[in-house]
Amino acid sequence: MKSTNAPILAIVIGLSVGLHPDPAPADTVPLSGAVSNAIEQVIIPDYEALVATSETAVKAMSALCEEPDSERLTRAREAFAPLVMAFSAVEPYRFGPARAKNRFERLFFWPDSRGRGLRQVQGILADKDDTAIDRESLQQKSVAVQGLPALEYLLFGTDSGAIARGDDAFRCRYAQTTAEAIWDVSRQLLNGWNAEDGIAARLRNPADDNPVYRTSEEAMQELLKAVRQQLQATAELKLEVALGDAPDRSKPKTLPFWRSGLALNAIDANLDAVARLIDAWDLPAILDEETTLIAQQLDYELKTAQDAVTRADAIDPDIQAVVKSQEGHSQLAYSRIPMKSVVTLLSEDIAHALGLTVGFNALDGD
Repeated sequence: MKSTNAPILAIVIGLSVGLHPDPAPADTVPLSGAVSNAIEQVIIPDYEALVATSETAVKAMSALCEEPDSERLTRAREAFAPLVMAFSAVEPYRFGPARAKNRFERLFFWPDSRGRGLRQVQGILADKDDTAIDRESLQQKSVAVQGLPALEYLLFGTDSGAIARGDDAFRCRYAQTTAEAIWDVSRQLLNGWNAEDGIAARLRNPADDNPVYRTSEEAMQELLKAVRQQLQATAELKLEVALGDAPDRSKPKTLPFWRSGLALNAIDANLDAVARLIDAWDLPAILDEETTLIAQQLDYELKTAQDAVTRADAIDPDIQAVVKSQEGHSQLAYSRIPMKSVVTLLSEDIAHALGLTVGFNALDGD
């Protein structure tokens, strides 16, 4: 599989977004401030966190490979957790620099329902492919062997304990190189947002000669789309697939980051990112009194979803035990209800109040 192959996620969650047929006058809806707040208060700081945590992961991996032991392996594994949380916070932003050069997929090749990525990683380990321990040559390979899922398997998967014993120097170097590749892509993404002509500048300064956003409405639509697609991906592509229709028919191993025990933490980080982005919009300041009540409902629904995920996570550290228990399965199934409610509120009530509309989405069904 070549690196140009993106996972089906990018196809399934495609959105059609356009102006509402009867939009509110642009000067009565100060969307430019909402967009700027989202960028400055949430998006840029979260990308900065991704760069910082990926650099920390590189340092931890370097120390482990230089002098392998169980303590350093533990530190490397511990460094993986904040990296996953930082990525999950920027996971909604699949547009702009994340779309170019398959950067999103280079960080997170998922879903991989047929396990092709895992087989490729295992093949590299079996062959001790030297091109996987050089960052530039690794980045020429399939996107599936150079991102977070690959690094998780290298640190937590079958036979990963051999690294601590010094029995698998190649696996350690491959993991270190993967961390370096993640750090490199993370910096590219941050630079893509911060550049003088980057996506942040284009979102902040819509104009007729702007190649992406002509109006503040179009810029706001991009962020609204990002929120909606993340909630749908979390509720439907992650949880619905993993849960099935009953605990005994669930498939918890389809959840990303199940090996590291971070599956539900990552979902919580997804929801937290959405909540913080919506909060940065300061909807009460730009909506009338009636619609402000809907904004309050958004906050309530997101907290309800997060609470359900938190309760499920507290049941057992093993995600398989959680999903296959009746209580855990019920809590996670319930969490999908408020997620879908937020999607509806954003797509209909809030979008209409802002003079926007979110069109057909492949995840919406018939």
